[in-house]
Amino acid sequence: MLHNFKNIACATIIAISSTISIAEASIIDTNQDSFIDTETGIEWMDFGINSQYSYDYVTSQLDGGIYDGWEVANLEQARSLFYAISGVEAYSSGNTNERRYGEEEKAKFLDLVAIVGITDANTYTHTSPDENYSVMENIGYHLGTNGLSVMRMSLIDYADVNISDNVNYDFLDNQAIDNEVWKSFTLPGRSTYLVRS
Repeated sequence: MLHNFKNIACATIIAISSTISIAEASIIDTNQDSFIDTETGIEWMDFGINSQYSYDYVTSQLDGGIYDGWEVANLEQARSLFYAISGVEAYSSGNTNERRYGEEEKAKFLDLVAIVGITDANTYTHTSPDENYSVMENIGYHLGTNGLSVMRMSLIDYADVNISDNVNYDFLDNQAIDNEVWKSFTLPGRSTYLVRS
């Protein structure tokens, strides 16, 4: 259901093009539930397509299953896409975090998710109305240095106009999440990032 946001966003964002250029790379929408990182030529399954399934289930469906022809993104592929999306080089090991503010960054994020899709969207309500905010994000697993790692991008949109909305890009390598519990557990809003050449 969340990957349908891609279609909704395309209808609501004015003058959206099917190519987003960030840094030196571009992301091109295939209009077939996938997009292409033009720097590498690699096709990525839209984020959110498989977020209702665990990593174990998705990988069990790669050869001869519903995701036949796809494979789990490796560290180099994920690092390249992170640069294409954020314009930031991911560290060779450890975590990379980038936070940006302003309407221009928010607009870039919305243009981007209109192409790549989202894995989760929620609104959080607090007792103090000025603390209310909504989150739109992509979180997914790829193969990292020592097992599974995580790449995340999110928009935090505050109800209070005096609090700056922010866009976050996180590349988390060396996360100790490759144990059997995480692989078999379905976490709402998390995808397994799949690619094909």
